[in-house]
Amino acid sequence: MVVDIRMPVAEGLRTVLDLRQAFPGLGIVVCSFDLDPATVRDALVAGANTCLAKPASRQHLLAALEGACSEARTAEGSISHVAMVAGAG
Repeated sequence: MVVDIRMPVAEGLRTVLDLRQAFPGLGIVVCSFDLDPATVRDALVAGANTCLAKPASRQHLLAALEGACSEARTAEGSISHVAMVAGAG
């Protein structure tokens, strides 16, 4: 699941928290233009597996999704590492 921190209707971190509670084994990637250390920390605490800075290339997005899904399968939703990728077109 890809979740943006800044969404027009729902707040991104709250969405991550709700998703993690409802679906503990779900792989969650948080994306944001404003990916500062505090936002990364908050996203991981809320239950994201990884964070991805926008704009991100297709390759970086796929790698982040594969990593998050792999973590979710092997650790049942726990965080095993953080991958921060600054996307390059």
